[in-house]
Amino acid sequence: MLAWIFTGLLALAPTWADAQLSFEQALSLATHDTPAVQADTARIAALRAQAIPADALPDPKLVVGLDNLPITGRDSFSLSRDFMTMQKVGIQQAWTNRAKREARRHGAEAKIGTANATALTTRLKLRRDAALAWLEVYYAERKLAALRDLSEENTRASHTVPGQVAAGALDPVAALAPEIDTLELADRHEALAAERDQARVELARLIGAAAELPLSVSPPHIEVEPAHLRAHVQQHPELLEFASRLDEARAAMTAAAADKRPDWDFEVAYAHRGPEYGDMISAEVSIDLPLFAEHRQDPLIAARLQDLAALEAERAQMLRDHAAALERGLVRHARDRQRLVRYQTQRLPLAKRRATLAAAAYAAGSIDLETLLDTRGTLIETRLELLDATAAVTLSAADLYYTYEGGEHDAHE
Repeated sequence: MLAWIFTGLLALAPTWADAQLSFEQALSLATHDTPAVQADTARIAALRAQAIPADALPDPKLVVGLDNLPITGRDSFSLSRDFMTMQKVGIQQAWTNRAKREARRHGAEAKIGTANATALTTRLKLRRDAALAWLEVYYAERKLAALRDLSEENTRASHTVPGQVAAGALDPVAALAPEIDTLELADRHEALAAERDQARVELARLIGAAAELPLSVSPPHIEVEPAHLRAHVQQHPELLEFASRLDEARAAMTAAAADKRPDWDFEVAYAHRGPEYGDMISAEVSIDLPLFAEHRQDPLIAARLQDLAALEAERAQMLRDHAAALERGLVRHARDRQRLVRYQTQRLPLAKRRATLAAAAYAAGSIDLETLLDTRGTLIETRLELLDATAAVTLSAADLYYTYEGGEHDAHE
């Protein structure tokens, strides 16, 4: 863990003096030698090592034996008196058929492909999670800043309350409004601070100690193109992973079919007899006889075919799931954008105009302080809601982009 954090800090070294964490740096750190990435790398290395002997023949065997040793009679337990007694040494080699060995090699290569696709899925998920965590911290801090503005406005207004009450311009009951507002603002500040801290905890889980750095001043602009996302959904890493898993299933089916082809065994031996008799050599060949394939090999081939069909069905279902999730995300993003436009073009301008008119009316003495504070509070509240709407649009865009389209090339780096 310490090594991971240290590596992350080194990656930030060029900008450490600025004491800021940019969005791009957070995404880079999320896939920079983190434990999840290390696990995938080790798993791929293990599979590559396993693939090296996948299509190799079995190791040869040394054969040492003693044939035809008498155990009764005049020559019992003699190694040299009987002409049939032989001390034998030889080599035996099993020869697996080529189709079976090629199927093993293809299966090993497919497992590497599956592991690579899984690793890509992991990296993209880390990038997406880091993007969302960074944005959640950023917008929580923006909301806290807006709350501080509202608190300052409330504090300034509360300073005028005693004079207003003394002059009879403000009802004593209404004079409690700023104090009540202060308590409500404190509650909201605590809730927002907790949200920010939770988001920082999530960011720290992904990138380590760098999550404690202040964030850079602006979030990224992420454009969502529905047509491109729909065309890209089949390239989702989880679906690409199925391509390698299907290759594994095909290799297993080929290996099952190859069991119908016989394997061979070869043996060559040298036999030494007594000094009165000549030495001998022997050669032996054995071959499998798959005579009962209907009850042995054929059921296994059928089982592998069903495995392949099951994987193809799972892939089709996952494609449906991703397509549906994409459409739900696009609907949510479109709704968020409509809400944001409504706040930008209607609700915020109206709240500003209302606050301006209220300030003029208060200066003219036509409204009381409570009404003025109410209009100003509405303006700040609208600004907070605008931040909520902006955050919702950016977060939904980031979720769509880093789930269905973006970052796979960056994630390879």
